[in-house]
Amino acid sequence: MNYKNEVAKQITNHIAGIFRQISVNSELNLEEGQIISTKKAESWSNEGEFAIETKRNIDYVFTVINEVPVHEVDYNNEEEVEELDAVEAEREVLVPAGTKFEIMDIGIDLDLEELGYLPVEIKYIAD
Repeated sequence: MNYKNEVAKQITNHIAGIFRQISVNSELNLEEGQIISTKKAESWSNEGEFAIETKRNIDYVFTVINEVPVHEVDYNNEEEVEELDAVEAEREVLVPAGTKFEIMDIGIDLDLEELGYLPVEIKYIAD
């Protein structure tokens, strides 16, 4: 059993504005209107402080503009925190595998220069 996948299925809230940062070696092939889906449970942040551990050439920040069903990490549950290696300052939420999003807007090179990352606005798509 994959603990993170199982916990992510236990939806505890619906939250807008969650975000996820990734760092990649080359620009992703993203287009407005494109549907993307999580392959496995993913850790996102709910207005927390998150830093990418492995820096590569290009950073992306995906932000969900509408409410998405998530599992908010229970920082009072020692087992959950330990199993997920969760850090309270990150205000971590889990998005279950198979969650679908539509890309609404993608940043441009100027954003990368000014912000240091490419912003990507996405919208949760209910099944």
